[in-house]
Amino acid sequence: MIILPSEILSVCSGLIEEINTEGEVYKTTKEILGLGFYIHIEELDLDQEELFIRNYYGERYERRAEEEKFHYEQLKYSLLHKVKEVQYFFNQNIENRKIIVFSNDCISLAQYLRRKDLSILMVYMRSSDVKDLLPIDLLNLARILKAINKEYPAGVELIEIVDVTIGSAHYYLKGGRV
Repeated sequence: MIILPSEILSVCSGLIEEINTEGEVYKTTKEILGLGFYIHIEELDLDQEELFIRNYYGERYERRAEEEKFHYEQLKYSLLHKVKEVQYFFNQNIENRKIIVFSNDCISLAQYLRRKDLSILMVYMRSSDVKDLLPIDLLNLARILKAINKEYPAGVELIEIVDVTIGSAHYYLKGGRV
């Protein structure tokens, strides 16, 4: 596996390698079904991660990030709103199981859980293009987790984890996606 200076790009590179060796061709993609992984983000410098990703993708980064911007903003808003909703309607704090949102987008489900010094954002993606979009998704998911923790401080140093399960982890074959 190629080790890149970016944690996020390294994870994605490993997934691409796994798809290359174990994946199956499906229509215009090569994919693995039911792929899962997690990333510790508490020590990541997300601005530096973005620079690595931006440099790696060049002009494609701006286009893809702009296309997906609304989805990330909506997911962040929905999760933060869900915390307030749970506090108001159920009179429960952030350490409960009800902070969960659903969507028809590629990021189909996101659940936030906090226990003592653990803060975890669990995400189910129905589909993910691991070459062209997953790094941007992971960067934004890490930012969303950081935003929740900033809005609702724990009073202790948190172990922050983004835990991802992807239904179809794939990349497009040559000529597969225009």
